Amino acid sequence: EHSIKPGQRNFFDGTFFNLMRIHHQIVSDIAYTAPSPAASIAGRAAFDMLFTDILNNYDRTSPHPSSKEQELDAIAAAYSNAFSGHQHDFEHYFKNLYQIFRLIDESAIENREQYISYACAQLSSRELACLFYHCLGFRPHSIFKAIAERNGIFSDFPRSYLLKARHLDLY
Repeated sequence: EHSIKPGQRNFFDGTFFNLMRIHHQIVSDIAYTAPSPAASIAGRAAFDMLFTDILNNYDRTSPHPSSKEQELDAIAAAYSNAFSGHQHDFEHYFKNLYQIFRLIDESAIENREQYISYACAQLSSRELACLFYHCLGFRPHSIFKAIAERNGIFSDFPRSYLLKARHLDLY
């Protein structure tokens, strides 16, 4: 098994914790812009609104898909409809989160699981739910989904935060 040198470890740790600091800043700065300015929601609460949009779009798109492919298409359509109206609100969040998990995934660090666990612990359950559907929402291939699968990002994810419990089987 490959191990990294102390200088590389310091570089990895510095990069990882800097990305985590940026993550917290991005979360604080997120503002979900609703049609009415009075309905704007900031911070972690914005993910409740994004998830509600995904849920509403999913229910309208295909409430009873009959195959895995139709299920994935319905999820992709629901996510795309919800995200496209708020891409400017959330795109930096998902790009930074992707960089955090990619850094861990591509590193030769020995205790990768510890870093994955630390990064996941920073996410609320609703953030994890939005990330779950973000990874499924880019069809036909999502690099982020592959990283999530390899690293078990959703291994302890509660089914109660899914649109449908069967969606966990899509990973």
